[in-house]
Amino acid sequence: MKLLLSIIFLSLPLLIFSQEDIDTYEDEEVLNRKLWLLEFNLELDKPINAFGRNLNNDAKFGLSFSVLRERKINGPIFLGGSFYTLFLGSRATEYVDNTTLEDISDRAASVGLGFDFTLRYYPDFYYGPFEPFFEAVIGPRFFYSYTSTTSLNTGENIGFDINSWDSSLAYGVGAGVHTTIYEAYGMNLKVLFHPGFIANYLVRQDDNTIVSDNPLDFFRSASSSTDMFRFQWGFVAVF
Repeated sequence: MKLLLSIIFLSLPLLIFSQEDIDTYEDEEVLNRKLWLLEFNLELDKPINAFGRNLNNDAKFGLSFSVLRERKINGPIFLGGSFYTLFLGSRATEYVDNTTLEDISDRAASVGLGFDFTLRYYPDFYYGPFEPFFEAVIGPRFFYSYTSTTSLNTGENIGFDINSWDSSLAYGVGAGVHTTIYEAYGMNLKVLFHPGFIANYLVRQDDNTIVSDNPLDFFRSASSSTDMFRFQWGFVAVF
């Protein structure tokens, strides 16, 4: 028993120093590899210029998702891609199908989405808990509209059609701040100036004189450059 206690007592310093070596190694491993940023944002998108006039200068809600990787270990530049979508408007109508006598709901929606190559730069500067950054983006932007049909008697989706589709190129610059909340998790606030080339898209008409079972009749076709500001607030994970 005394021999066992002696072995344990003599081994404790070795175990402590060994654990310290493991912790030091793990810290060094984190510092000596390229980091990834995973982001999910809620957006308020503000169309401007001709795009804004066609949309009655109304702000639109959107979502975005980004994946970025550090270009060099402990470097200031991250490269990656982002996906975003914004909702331009929707309209639903209800009627009775003359053949099946089912209650039917048709919903039409106009949507924009895009994919961007993203470059982010973090200057070596902090303001309290906030770390600022700057971004440049470029990529394709798409606009489409669709109609979905639902049976109100069963709740079943019985139809889906893409009604229109167009594409253009968008580019932009932005700035934001990152703050850590807990360990590798944090929040971002960001604004992007994001112009786009000319594209065709559908705009909802606020015309109370229109009477139709087809929800597409409540939209009109528009064509313009697609410039906007994107205000983002979201969650970020560093790994």
